[in-house]
Amino acid sequence: MSYTDEQLIDAYLNEKLDEEGFKELERRLIHDKNFALTYAEMTRFETHLKELSLDTKDQKEWIHELKKQEPSSNSKLLYLKIAAQIFIVIGLLAWFGVSQLEQTNVVMTKFVGVSFSTSQPDLGPIEYKKVYQLKEGLLAIEFNHKTEVIIEAPAKFSSNHENHLRIEFGKVSVEVPNNVKGFELETKNGVIREKGTSYSMNVREDNTELHVFGGEVNLSKNNKSESLVVQQGQAANLESSKYQPFRNAWFVHSKEFHQLSKGWSEKRKKAWKVSSNKWEQNPHLLASYKIEKNQGQFNHSEVIHEANWVQGRWPGTWALDFSGVDDHVKIEAKGETDQFTLMAWVRLDKQPRLYNSIYHTHDWETDGQVHWMVIDGQHMLLGIHGNSLVEKETGYKSRWNHSQSNLISNPFGRWVHLVTTYDKNKKLTRFFVDGKFVNESKFEMAHTAIFDAGQIGNWNARKYGGSRQLSGRLDEFMIFTTVLSDQAIKNHFNMGNPYNIQVN
Repeated sequence: MSYTDEQLIDAYLNEKLDEEGFKELERRLIHDKNFALTYAEMTRFETHLKELSLDTKDQKEWIHELKKQEPSSNSKLLYLKIAAQIFIVIGLLAWFGVSQLEQTNVVMTKFVGVSFSTSQPDLGPIEYKKVYQLKEGLLAIEFNHKTEVIIEAPAKFSSNHENHLRIEFGKVSVEVPNNVKGFELETKNGVIREKGTSYSMNVREDNTELHVFGGEVNLSKNNKSESLVVQQGQAANLESSKYQPFRNAWFVHSKEFHQLSKGWSEKRKKAWKVSSNKWEQNPHLLASYKIEKNQGQFNHSEVIHEANWVQGRWPGTWALDFSGVDDHVKIEAKGETDQFTLMAWVRLDKQPRLYNSIYHTHDWETDGQVHWMVIDGQHMLLGIHGNSLVEKETGYKSRWNHSQSNLISNPFGRWVHLVTTYDKNKKLTRFFVDGKFVNESKFEMAHTAIFDAGQIGNWNARKYGGSRQLSGRLDEFMIFTTVLSDQAIKNHFNMGNPYNIQVN
């Protein structure tokens, strides 16, 4: 059986390896430095490394104690298990050296598609006071074996000691356990020293925002006696000390990061690009916005209004972030059709309005004009001007005369694949979330759909005062003038999904 690194270590920890598996574990521990580092992280061998760093006599005594801990047995598997532990300890000592063990309390534990503007570091201990500049991707740093920090590119950071991190710019998410004392996150605005908290920061040249997901955070401002207190579910601009809208999906947190790390590989990213290019050849494709900076439609300065460029769901790609009341992208998709499929990758925050826009034709005055929205931060909503639902289908709330899906949001944010199909002749619309069919609605009256000049994000400030906006990121948006099959929708999700989840 062929194992990935994590599968092999996981099988070892759960005592599911056969003799061949142990031989493979032993081989990788001896010859593969990155695998050995992953092994050390997952098995928490740092404490053993410290014990073994004393001298040769101590090493022998510890190994002797390790053998005594195993139950008496002639089993070859138990022998191999002991041998594997010894190999990792001795191997890591040879690679790091005793002098490097002093800094194992600040360790870069995982990379996801990383690229540095500075020299490319390896996984393992960071160099104190060295400035690291992350150009692409995400990484995890562990401080003192307890506090985990996730950093998203672009970012610039450094550390002075085992409980210190300074962020010059970038997005950072921090999980500080209750039993940790002394960890401090430093920015140009001040220092946070809290335990039992979960918070994120977006540090930019012009301003810094702090969002608190758990506990209470107290920012001690530089050279000032005053401080700023931000509680769970609150956000604040650190320059002005004013509270901001809380954005739950603006950051990559620990759980999502580890899902991304399991799903990430350059091979998968390349396979997605090949698949994406094939979709561009579909004869029914009316519009495709891949959201790539300085490419295609986005070369034109008038296309994007206020929305900000951020990292996409694949490291090294782009997405657009919408937050302001006038953030939008202009869409030039024109045509009339009795069938269509709307498809997008989105990363939604809690929605700021009753109606929240994904895509809107410019006006809402002609039968057949299409609006694709999110209502109450929870449901997809397809609106077609002049259509009416079968009476029994108006269930969610009596005021909705449009069809809607089930829940699509996530409390901590993640990339979600949204699809809506429409068939005038069948008087039917269907909804898909992450490649799976979730709901459908029947129309009593159904019109031919009209696509015209429209917008992604904030819609129609001229007529409705900017009442509909999108809060979150958008990575791809496509319109097809046909109803894609369930299998085609599954395939599109599976190929474009950055996580280690597939729909069968």
